[in-house]
Amino acid sequence: MVCSRCGVACCGKEGHSHGIARKVTRITEKIVPETPMAAITTSRLTQYATDRMAECAAGSTINQELAAIRRAFRLALRSRELATMPHVPMLKLSNVRKGFFERAEFDAVLTHLPQSLRGPFTFAFFTGWRTKSEVFTLQWSQVDREVKAVRLEAGTTKNDEPRTLPYGQLAELVTVIDDAWKLHEKLQSADVLSPYVFPREDGRPWKDGFYDAWHAATEAAGCPGKIPHDFRRTAARNLVRRGVPEKVAMQVTGHKTRSIFDRYNIVVEKDVADALGKLSTQPQVEEPKRKGVVRRFRKRQEAG
Repeated sequence: MVCSRCGVACCGKEGHSHGIARKVTRITEKIVPETPMAAITTSRLTQYATDRMAECAAGSTINQELAAIRRAFRLALRSRELATMPHVPMLKLSNVRKGFFERAEFDAVLTHLPQSLRGPFTFAFFTGWRTKSEVFTLQWSQVDREVKAVRLEAGTTKNDEPRTLPYGQLAELVTVIDDAWKLHEKLQSADVLSPYVFPREDGRPWKDGFYDAWHAATEAAGCPGKIPHDFRRTAARNLVRRGVPEKVAMQVTGHKTRSIFDRYNIVVEKDVADALGKLSTQPQVEEPKRKGVVRRFRKRQEAG
């Protein structure tokens, strides 16, 4: 499959060709209008990054744009539309993930949220699922209420891998799903058919409309600056803290690579303090004394 706009082979995944096309077109038009990809060099890409920084573009945004054109080049190489590709420079960013929620902070924010948003954010807090693309898009066809399991099919997640969450062991999640089903039945009685597990009160999907309510709730709770994606980092940290094997924790949250998971598993000052506290409370272990007699051996005199 070749994208009609940027002229490079695409992986075929829905939406990818258009996303790559938009970013590649934006970059090539800023380098030289109507520049073919074969004429783009590393120096031109470096100059592009410099110009974007002068425009006060965020470093992460610049890297996403450069990553898009790098992806386009690799797809073109794979389909043999290009013989070579230039080195695509990337900005070095200090983007270690820092935000997380303590339980008291989460409970405080929850009390200031509308009732229809408490369920999905509680679900995200415990599971670490991506709020916008996995929680708010969740549909009842993916929920088995009898066996108490939620399933994400292959291709619907960011890493394209299926995921199953048996939620029956966690009372909070059972309550969240049961309350969501009650709302679903209420909407059905009003002749409103919504396939979503966590819709608005009138059955419409949330999409991006929850941000205003979220910002108001975090301000009122004294947690300004917190974002829904902090739940993802929080869940990863909480699972590891409670002794869940990291491989299992990654399956719960949907992290595919260990390096990405490590960036979310944040060690906070309280963790370090608790570790040092164990040194003071743990009894000192004395090394066992060795038994026996130490004999001294005379050094042999060398023959004269």
